[in-house]
Amino acid sequence: FPAVRPALGSDPAAVYDLKMPGVEDGVLGRILDYTRYFLAETGGAYPIRLTDIQGPLDNAALIMGHNSFLLAMRSHPEAVHHLLQMVTDQMIAFARAQRQAAQEQFVPSLFEPWLPDGWGISVSNDECVMISARDHDEFAVPYLNQLSDAFGGIYIHSCGNWLHQIASLEKVRNLRGLEFGASETPFAPVLDHFGGRVVLACRVGLHREVRFAGMADFVRQLLAARKTNRGLFIHVDITNGLVDESWPETDLDEIYRLLEGD
Repeated sequence: FPAVRPALGSDPAAVYDLKMPGVEDGVLGRILDYTRYFLAETGGAYPIRLTDIQGPLDNAALIMGHNSFLLAMRSHPEAVHHLLQMVTDQMIAFARAQRQAAQEQFVPSLFEPWLPDGWGISVSNDECVMISARDHDEFAVPYLNQLSDAFGGIYIHSCGNWLHQIASLEKVRNLRGLEFGASETPFAPVLDHFGGRVVLACRVGLHREVRFAGMADFVRQLLAARKTNRGLFIHVDITNGLVDESWPETDLDEIYRLLEGD
């Protein structure tokens, strides 16, 4: 199971021995079983989100192992492209299978429940923080574009600092939105470059040294940096972020005032 240990050894050529699993095989089949079960038990009363399919770069790195994957981009780029194409084909096939299983209740996003089916698919692109923009152009953009073409757009999450990928992300077709942590990627340049053009869903983030003085301070700084409200989505929660443990609940009252007065 790649989430626990790499499926391949140190030889990049081993990717040519991989067999494409079916959408009902292993964990994939279990996810589809859960999807059908939830749909039946709720009578279709609740939306069912896309499972965490990660993204082409992330999945390939999990299969090869991060070090082996990054080295192979230099030593065996053709093998890396072979694996990335397999991963992308499988992602498209499985997302379509889950859409069919969830029927009208399918939401094509793990991150944001408001993304309408037909307007894109959400993926994770965390591995991009460890490669150059030139490598992202070669090893990420073509496969992100295939996913975007297959689902009518794409919505990209990435942890870490991906600011150096802005120019490369401009080459992604039908980019619908970006999800990121404000303490991880400097948010002001992102808001300045993409503000009003795509959805920018910003959370506190998980940086241990870059902290906000509470949620109100986080919201205040975002509002001060943005050039438009269009497409700005602010996550006011700590489920995927670090703030000072002493931040007061009265921050919520201040946040309401900030938003009402904006």
